[in-house]
Amino acid sequence: KDETIRGASDHFRWIHSFEKQVQEAERRIENINWLNPLKLKENRLTKDRAEQEISKAKTEIKFHDEKLNYHREKLGFSNEKEFNQVKTQHEAERPGLLEKNRNTRRYIRSERDVLQKAEIAHKNAFVRQVASLYPERPEMRHMSFKTALNIVDVNSKYGKGKAVPIESIEKTVNNRKSEIQRLQGEISRVDQTKGRLQRAERYLKDFEKHQAIVEKYENNPFLKGKMLVSKSAKREYDSAVTARDSYKNYMQKEGITGRADFEKQVESFGKMEAKVPEYQGQIQSQEKGLGLLDAVMKGIEQAGREMTREQQRKQQQQQSRGKGKGKSNQQTWEIGGR
Repeated sequence: KDETIRGASDHFRWIHSFEKQVQEAERRIENINWLNPLKLKENRLTKDRAEQEISKAKTEIKFHDEKLNYHREKLGFSNEKEFNQVKTQHEAERPGLLEKNRNTRRYIRSERDVLQKAEIAHKNAFVRQVASLYPERPEMRHMSFKTALNIVDVNSKYGKGKAVPIESIEKTVNNRKSEIQRLQGEISRVDQTKGRLQRAERYLKDFEKHQAIVEKYENNPFLKGKMLVSKSAKREYDSAVTARDSYKNYMQKEGITGRADFEKQVESFGKMEAKVPEYQGQIQSQEKGLGLLDAVMKGIEQAGREMTREQQRKQQQQQSRGKGKGKSNQQTWEIGGR
């Protein structure tokens, strides 16, 4: 309400300011001496400027008056006199409203503290209740509320309400992750094989192209004889032999010996690639529910670390108390000796 009243006051202040500008501009127009012909041009200029100021000021007045509609609706006034009454009444009531507001805030803070303590107590009780299902796992008394909720969810889904052993959860998580890794490895092997065969096919085509040139010379007596007298023919043959041997070497590095071997491997790859959707389906099946089980194991691991830290803190406190008692006994003996 403070802000609304302050906003309305600002708009009224702007309206008064622009109304004053209108009055001053109108006064300048009234004071023009039109009887002096020497100042005719100057008077027209003065009049034009004044009229422009009046127009601009009236536009601003309209703008701020329209902005006041929000405040009129919010505060329930129709004119400035009623607004001033609202403002005066609010200023009189304000100290009491502030005190009421402070009391309300104190009450809210108090209630929030009570609720937060109750929530913490409820969560701790819930964690202890879930941990009691696993007396052989002392670290579970240190697990988070979220982990406890996850364990209840696991027991509901997989144990039919009974406690599923943590060892079984851990084994299931490890087995599923291993199987997912294996299946992903199979898919990766398919991708690698596809890339290898694509490279091998390019090398095979180039090998066959140059092998055809070599065979053309070696199987044709006329061309074989031509190589003895033609340098270009000899050069073409030698170049083909070199290229053929290079591409053959590239093929062998990709695991291909020739066209028949390539076709055989392509056929084998087709069967391999056809299993990819099956692998992907198996991965999805293994991942189903894995997030929940994995979250439980990570939560228990975190609880184990928290238990270790708690034990270390207690040991340090005991050591500190022991040192303090030692010093106290020493002082007593010294005082007694004196």
